[in-house]
Amino acid sequence: NRNNDLWAYAAALYDSGRMTAGQFGQVGRVLTNDSSCYYATEAQKAAKGFIAGYNHDQSTWTWVAGRDELKTSEPLGDSAFRKAFLEQSLTKPSDKDVAFDTEADPSETPILLRVCSGCTRTHKKIYYRRLTPVPSDINLLNDILYYRDNRAGNRWNTDFTLHSTYEDAQVGAN
Repeated sequence: NRNNDLWAYAAALYDSGRMTAGQFGQVGRVLTNDSSCYYATEAQKAAKGFIAGYNHDQSTWTWVAGRDELKTSEPLGDSAFRKAFLEQSLTKPSDKDVAFDTEADPSETPILLRVCSGCTRTHKKIYYRRLTPVPSDINLLNDILYYRDNRAGNRWNTDFTLHSTYEDAQVGAN
C-alpha cells in the first residue's frame, strides 16, 4: 500500500505522462534532500525555543569543551585543561607526588565526564579515568573531542579506562 507516499504519487504522474522528467527530478530532489531535513529540524527546534546543551552539576563538574551541537564556545587551551583535569579535579591525587601510582586509591585518579548527545543511549555519558601521566606531546582534550585512536600515551586500559557510571570510574570497576 503506497497511500500517502508523495514520491510514489509523483512517479505515477510521470508514468502517466502528466509530469515531465524535469518536474519528476525536481520533486525527487526536494523529497530526498537530507540537508533540508536537518535545517527544517533546526528551524523547528529554534521556533519552539529548544537549545542544544547539557545541564550538569556545577559543584561537581566543570565544563571545558563542547563538540557539534554542544559547542558553545572555544574549548579551554591545553594547559588550562590539564590544570583543571589533573590538578583541580575532585578526584585528583591527594598527594601530588604519588600521582598515578599504580597502587594508588582508584578514587584519587582524575575522572572526566564526556557527554555526547548524538551517541547511542549507552554512550551518551562516558566517564574517562586517567591512569598515567599525560605526555607533554599529547593534546588530551583534542584527542578526547575528536579522535578515537589508541596511540602511545593514550591507550585504553593502559593510560585510561572508560566507565558507564561515575561510581564505577571511582573504584576502577566496569
